[in-house]
Amino acid sequence: MWPERGWRRARDDEGLWPPRVRGYHTLVATTHDAPYLDRENGDVLLERRVDCLVLTTARTNGGFSQDLAHKGIPHVLALRIHGDSAAALGDDRLGGYLATRHLIDLAHQRIILIVGPSYASRALGRRAGYEEALREAGLPIDETLIIRSTFSMESGEDAGQHLPGLV
Repeated sequence: MWPERGWRRARDDEGLWPPRVRGYHTLVATTHDAPYLDRENGDVLLERRVDCLVLTTARTNGGFSQDLAHKGIPHVLALRIHGDSAAALGDDRLGGYLATRHLIDLAHQRIILIVGPSYASRALGRRAGYEEALREAGLPIDETLIIRSTFSMESGEDAGQHLPGLV
């Protein structure tokens, strides 16, 4: 465990892929959405000769993952996309569309979207799905009903404070 970097060994009981079955170990590092920590933590792991990196940064720009691709270092992006890097993700656009469409089908017309930061591919996909469902239903896209947030618990709580004034 390296607390100054936000590192810790992952435990099998945390629901993570059980690497020991295949002779691997898993290290988890958090960056608290600080782009410089992607590179710093990744470089530390690469110095320790890891086999592969799984990156979960929210950033849409290439940054560290682009450098890894250019150097031919195996990596996978989780929960976001960029360039030709392999990625494991859900369909955020479809999720945003289906959630909004469900509310429209229940006769709601003023639908609030709490969306992540504009640099996050997941937030962009969710917003695109939301807007598509509104347009399809002939409802206006009201920017005052779109609340910017990050993906932190505190940011979600802060965004929730705006809800009473919007409904």
